[in-house]
Amino acid sequence: EDLNMQDTDAGRLLALLGQLPFVHIARGDAVKEKLAKIIAGGSLNLHIISDFDATMSTYWSNVSGTRNTSSHRMVGTSRLISDECKSRTNDLTSKYYPIEWDAKLTQQEKLPYMIQWWQGAHDLLVAEKLTKASISSIVSESDILFRGSLKDAVDVCHSKAIPFLVFSAGIADVIEETLRQHHLLFPNMHVVSNKMGYNAHGICDRFEDPLIHVFNKSEFQIETTPYHATIERRTNVLLLGTASETCK
Repeated sequence: EDLNMQDTDAGRLLALLGQLPFVHIARGDAVKEKLAKIIAGGSLNLHIISDFDATMSTYWSNVSGTRNTSSHRMVGTSRLISDECKSRTNDLTSKYYPIEWDAKLTQQEKLPYMIQWWQGAHDLLVAEKLTKASISSIVSESDILFRGSLKDAVDVCHSKAIPFLVFSAGIADVIEETLRQHHLLFPNMHVVSNKMGYNAHGICDRFEDPLIHVFNKSEFQIETTPYHATIERRTNVLLLGTASETCK
């Protein structure tokens, strides 16, 4: 009887998803089976892994009709950043963004360029001598737009004690402060991203290892983080992202 109910609930959920114009399901039976397993496992067996940029936040900005900001772009376009840094950051984007999306190159061929891009961008930010107060100001002045359903999702995960990992190639300090200022950061959440390092004077003088870029997330060992202890017995995961690399 329980199995029949779970199958019925999964069928109803699948039907609801199918009614959404932006949802495309290639193998309905396989999705229904996975939904039934998640329902059967309940909240005690579930955890969430989500990208940040263009996943928790929107891809487009309703304000300007252009691309929404990202954790890197938020810093790189701030009034607190020098014009030289902005110009050189734009140069890096102009050089490496086309490589990221070049269909003629394999992911392996793109890897060294992505490392050069991320390291170059981080070196420019380190030269700006940012502090935690700087990051707080940058975030408070940003116009980042979050998806309308995000608040409900993180509230439910918090109330059900469902671990929620934000796994991003962005900047951890910016992501954490952004979530905090928008009241979207809870104790059940953990952020794994590029973390800024500070010297004794509270000035960012490095980025901590490992470097996380768009193509190496699969190489990062979640087992090395405190988050792993909260999920090691949980058998179901919802993986949220906007690129196929998120699934690897």
